[in-house]
Amino acid sequence: MDAIGYTDDKEKFADEFIKNIQLQSLSNLVQSLPVDKQDEVKQRLDNNSSNPEAFASILNGNFSQSEIQQSLQKSAQDMVSDYLQSINDSLSVEQRNNLAKVSEEFHQNTSRPT
Repeated sequence: MDAIGYTDDKEKFADEFIKNIQLQSLSNLVQSLPVDKQDEVKQRLDNNSSNPEAFASILNGNFSQSEIQQSLQKSAQDMVSDYLQSINDSLSVEQRNNLAKVSEEFHQNTSRPT
């Protein structure tokens, strides 16, 4: 956010962005189920939306940790890419260069074998 000179409440933006990633990931996961199972899982999730333990239990009962992680990762990548495309035209050359540097550093750090 510093790279593009974001001046609004960064914490609020990040919290909302993460929440949207989680919602998109959840939606993608549910849609990956057979149609007859989707309604059942949606209903159970809706009924337990204020109970984090039950919500997690429903997710873990229908999806592996690997599926959940992959869905979160794909949703995050897609949403970050969409966001960057949506703001690209409004960025200055300097902001684009800063963003390119941050992106390059990020990819170097995440592509290293652990």
